[in-house]
Amino acid sequence: MDLFILHHDPAVRSALIEGLSGRRVGAYRCDAKAIAGWRELKGALDESGVASAVLLDPRHGLPPSQEDAAHPEVLQMLSAFPTTAFLALLPVSREMLPQVAALGRLGVGVVALGHNDTPEGIARALNHALVRKFREALVDLGIDALPGHGPAILGAAGTTTVEKGDVGRMAEILQVSVPTLVRWCRAARLPPPGKLLAWGRVLMAANLLDNSGRSISGVADAVGYAADSGLRRVFAQFLEASPSELRRTGAFERAKSRFLVSLAER
Repeated sequence: MDLFILHHDPAVRSALIEGLSGRRVGAYRCDAKAIAGWRELKGALDESGVASAVLLDPRHGLPPSQEDAAHPEVLQMLSAFPTTAFLALLPVSREMLPQVAALGRLGVGVVALGHNDTPEGIARALNHALVRKFREALVDLGIDALPGHGPAILGAAGTTTVEKGDVGRMAEILQVSVPTLVRWCRAARLPPPGKLLAWGRVLMAANLLDNSGRSISGVADAVGYAADSGLRRVFAQFLEASPSELRRTGAFERAKSRFLVSLAER
């Protein structure tokens, strides 16, 4: 996983790179790189072909008189790279609480420098942010309308998809046996667990594909396919379209529509 670090303090940058390079975050290993500025960050994200995350000082480049606000580039980055996980690095104090709250409303988590900024703590926060990004993309799927354990099952499927896990991992998240999970899926009018995870990969791949900076092979790698040919086969099977066609017409909307149709047919 590409992890880009944008911070003015070289000591902070060095400590983060040393502590996070090679560290596992969910199913990924971090490849941490220091970034000099906003333009370089945009270029790096454009070229990032796999799952990516950013640790940044949201005030980077602002004059001291404006350091209680976030740089306008933060909003632009969030809009341009909706599938990228962003975490802010901030010295949290009473004075900073309004900015922390504002970042939270934008979906940006905060790592409090001097508190939860250990490599282990940041890795947990990154994994949480990656899972949250994908689960946010599933909000429009009518998650709350599912009967029984449906919402919890779909949430566990999202987490398992990001972690590149299997049905056993999905059952573990829900703290039930695999046979119980199968019964829960049937009662919630959801596909069997294996098929549901296959749909999760399709939806995640479609979500990543809509980020035009990612290559098709990069999307395939991010969701666990050994080559882009595997992704092409799955898209043809589930969505009856090629990755290039889906990129032109809106991959996630088509995947979401087909998934909802499959639920309605159950």
